[in-house]
Amino acid sequence: MPRVVIRSVDDSPGVQFPRLDGVSAGGQVDTRRVMAADRPLFLWAHELPPGAGIRWQSPKIGHLVYVWKGSVLVNGRSLGEEC
Repeated sequence: MPRVVIRSVDDSPGVQFPRLDGVSAGGQVDTRRVMAADRPLFLWAHELPPGAGIRWQSPKIGHLVYVWKGSVLVNGRSLGEEC
């Protein structure tokens, strides 16, 4: 039977940016592994200072992005928090 996992981002270990087909990071991206490896759903938290970025180019799996603070540029359009 599956179990429920409750984790805090603050308690999650810092790791290297994950290697995924079609996904790359540029600049200094601080990554925390919240859930991965033994779970069917992976969850990473990334902190990107100005000038850093994550690029998706035809990834083989789906991704969901939530902007906690600040904004992101998506296809030339700026999206802010909670978009």
